[in-house]
Amino acid sequence: MRYALDAPNESLCSELAERTAGNTQVLAACRLAGSVWDGVVTRARGPRAALDLLEIGADIETVQACVLADPRLQGKMDQEQLRRDYGEVVAGQVAQMQRLLQLGEQYRRDQQADWYENLRRLLLSAISDVRVMLIQLVHRLERLRGLVFEPDQAKRRAIAAETLDVYAPIAHRLGLGQIKWELEDLAFRHLEPGIYKRIAHLLDERRTEREAYLQRVRTTLESALAEAGIKARVYGRPKHIYSIWGKMQRKKLSFDGLFDVRALRVEVDKVVEIQIRTPAMHEQAELGVAAHWRYKEGGGHQEDPFAAELNRLRQALAAGGTAQPRVEDVYVFTPQGDIIALPLGSTVLDYAYRVHTLVGHRCRGAKINGQIVPIKTLLHQADQVEILTQPTPAPSREWGSAQAGFLHSASARAKVRNWFHRLDQTTAREAGAVYCDRLFRRLGLNRQAQSKLMSTLKFKSLDALYEAVGNHKLDANSLLNAARAVIKPPEQEQKPAQQLKNTSRSGAAKSPEDAVLSLDGMKAQPAGCCQPRPGDPVLAFITRGQGLKLHNQDCANIRHLQAEFPERILAVEWPSQPTHWAQVLKLDFLLEDVARFWADLGPVLAPFKARVVESRSRLERNSGLTDLAVTFELPAAGDVFWLIKRLQALPAVESVQRV
Repeated sequence: MRYALDAPNESLCSELAERTAGNTQVLAACRLAGSVWDGVVTRARGPRAALDLLEIGADIETVQACVLADPRLQGKMDQEQLRRDYGEVVAGQVAQMQRLLQLGEQYRRDQQADWYENLRRLLLSAISDVRVMLIQLVHRLERLRGLVFEPDQAKRRAIAAETLDVYAPIAHRLGLGQIKWELEDLAFRHLEPGIYKRIAHLLDERRTEREAYLQRVRTTLESALAEAGIKARVYGRPKHIYSIWGKMQRKKLSFDGLFDVRALRVEVDKVVEIQIRTPAMHEQAELGVAAHWRYKEGGGHQEDPFAAELNRLRQALAAGGTAQPRVEDVYVFTPQGDIIALPLGSTVLDYAYRVHTLVGHRCRGAKINGQIVPIKTLLHQADQVEILTQPTPAPSREWGSAQAGFLHSASARAKVRNWFHRLDQTTAREAGAVYCDRLFRRLGLNRQAQSKLMSTLKFKSLDALYEAVGNHKLDANSLLNAARAVIKPPEQEQKPAQQLKNTSRSGAAKSPEDAVLSLDGMKAQPAGCCQPRPGDPVLAFITRGQGLKLHNQDCANIRHLQAEFPERILAVEWPSQPTHWAQVLKLDFLLEDVARFWADLGPVLAPFKARVVESRSRLERNSGLTDLAVTFELPAAGDVFWLIKRLQALPAVESVQRV
């Protein structure tokens, strides 16, 4: 007996109880589904779908799961409570069904082929129990039966097309003939209503009448076989409308040319197709994978027969697609319900970069199935993933390392490395621009002279020059010499530079031009207070026993010394090769991981030829961070600004401040 789509829940529960020998768990599940029944017949209804499962001999656990998979119960059941009340198997089947239900209302008419292929792949990867696919099929059948009441024509057609392209082929591959033909006919009715009605009319008899005719023929054949002493059973089924239309298309025939479906008024002239099968062949042909319930109940199998059918299901899902689904992929949902395929082993961060590169750069965490998780969390089949972002991009260099485990995809790691490459270029260009602009202003290089300098150094643009200076491909001393060569004739540069133009007893240089002393071969070091760099306008202070200390001309300390010791102040110019000079840099770090800081420090210092002179540390009790004071020594031409930038980028560094 088939109940109406809007049949009272009490009637369905009574029928289920009667057909399951009063199973209390089935009855409890049915009442739970009845508590959320909303009268909407365009959605699958768990108790009605369970009756279809019983028609093919489903076991009690699968019937319970089918009832509890009612879409109206989605999000209203606690998984732990399900395990306690119905057992691990039922809870697992319901959980898988809930994931599949998330496919919901996705109708991508403009990308239909991709959508169906992704759907097949998701089903392939997400289902670990073949019985879940059976539940999914009867739920889809329930939805097709109520689709006539769906007011949205586009939605009706989308559901019908999805059924024909995905679900009906699966039912066919699993041998569920009754479910397959009903899915096909109901879907065909909405996709081609005119053709459906025309074929139905041409059949000139309703399905029940055709089945009654076949029953009469079957009885006749059984009697004839019995009279001949042949023990046999005769089965028959009329062809359904969608298969008739398919045969007309394949053979390019009209309806009148299909003798095996033609219904003549003279009974003896009707052509009947007869198949001869063994009992086992018939069970498999009629029930498909569901035939295993019969064998399982008979005790013929020592292990779960459904596990052996899982590979067959996977082949069924693959058969409908244009490409073989990859079992090494993981298929997840976007918040909008779209499916994204990622390599198995992918993380939340991999997903973010697959959505969009900028989303990956801004990723700070995610929600998986509504739960907040870290960015290194591995994705599982049918997870719904929502990325949490911050306003500005802030990836970590660590993401680009395969060993760090943040990203499984090589292409995503390449995006991270590319981002930092561009950032390094920009930072180097900015640092180089600051230094070059200051040098050009001091030397008075106009645009024409700057163009000549670029030509001399073989740079195509100022930006390229700035970048080379900022990343130390062009050192400051080479730039200074090239700039001087541009503004001075070569013969003038051969004149001795080491001369004291004004050696008055006062020794005070009123300005750098009054008395300029070259520092070639002299013992001199940049002062720690202002840290002048080669090319900066400087004054030298004659110390007692420590040679010359160089200060920027605008340094406050040199102003005080000039007022107090004018005779010990010299105007000087940088030596041509200041490689033996050093400058001191003192930095105060806040560190999360001291050991990692020291491990990462060496590769950062090497390009700057810097070394650690002194360090001391203390633990901050409130924050738990380590306060580390470090004194570095690096060549006078070393770029302090860029070194600090590199140190700030170390993963263990929370903050850094120059002392």
